[in-house]
Amino acid sequence: MVKKLFCGMMLGLVIGSLVACSSLPEWRVTPLAPKASNQWVDVTVTPVLDRQYGINVGYTGILLEVHNKTNQDVTINWDDSFYLQAGQPNGGFSLQGTLGARLRGFDIILANETYVTTIYPVVLADSSGISTLSDPKLNWVHKAMPTGENGISIKLRVGSEEMREKLTFTISG
Repeated sequence: MVKKLFCGMMLGLVIGSLVACSSLPEWRVTPLAPKASNQWVDVTVTPVLDRQYGINVGYTGILLEVHNKTNQDVTINWDDSFYLQAGQPNGGFSLQGTLGARLRGFDIILANETYVTTIYPVVLADSSGISTLSDPKLNWVHKAMPTGENGISIKLRVGSEEMREKLTFTISG
């Protein structure tokens, strides 16, 4: 009797796991790494797929690469750079570990150098509850970007020239 009960429970667990895994979305993004180029910079964005406990939970961040092709400094103006959702500005960006704290000010890319960082939409930062009772702090998480069009509108300056690059990608799943 116990053996039958155990076998039934194991079979139910296996079937339940298969059903649960088959209903998870298969995330896709197109284009995979949108790129914009001009005489001063090459800008590439690559959506970052987040995995938690071995499961793809969605695209939570954007790997930003800005290559300075000049012999002058290039400046990123974070105060005038935005997360794009469905083609519309929807807040700024933060870095890993600075949730809710929007990037402000400027980053400088030296001549002929490449700036690489992963940024996260501030609007998608959320608390996931208290970490421990002995040392209560809110755990912050980056929620996945929604399906549809997402991207970045980034403001750059080279010398006296200012430019805006808009790079978008579509998430489905």
